[in-house]
Amino acid sequence: MGASHNGSAVDLLTMAYDGAKRVQTGFRDPDDDWQPMLLFRTVTGTVHIAAVPGSGRCQESVAAAITAVLKQSRAVEAVWLSSAWEVVPPPDADWTAITPSRHPDRREVLFLLHVGTDFAVARRAPIQRRADAAPRLAELDEAEGFVGGLFSTALRQGIG
Repeated sequence: MGASHNGSAVDLLTMAYDGAKRVQTGFRDPDDDWQPMLLFRTVTGTVHIAAVPGSGRCQESVAAAITAVLKQSRAVEAVWLSSAWEVVPPPDADWTAITPSRHPDRREVLFLLHVGTDFAVARRAPIQRRADAAPRLAELDEAEGFVGGLFSTALRQGIG
């Protein structure tokens, strides 16, 4: 599933977050979730939006495909949107020993990674879940720390 839009004045990060807010209006169950999405703008200003199948066990393949699509499309900026577990460990923690999905202090967020030819920023919106209602997004906020990892690398390598 994908769509295109031509309008270079549109802020890609805002478009991604606003789209995620619209998606939540269709949620009915407490376990509903956001599908990973890739939004990107080409050198001509055309914006493409693509839903990405669940990437749990084949993240490397998904990342390679993202890089290839961005290169082939001559993308100049992209946003990767995905729900994720977030942990804020103490400053002296061993980051290699932390598994966010199993950490007792984890929190669920919608993570948005925005990469262009000369920037990379991460934003997050906490996901508010209740046992008796569909999930809702809180306001978009800055994500702290270094912008790196598999999908960040995929986006950076694909941007021309």
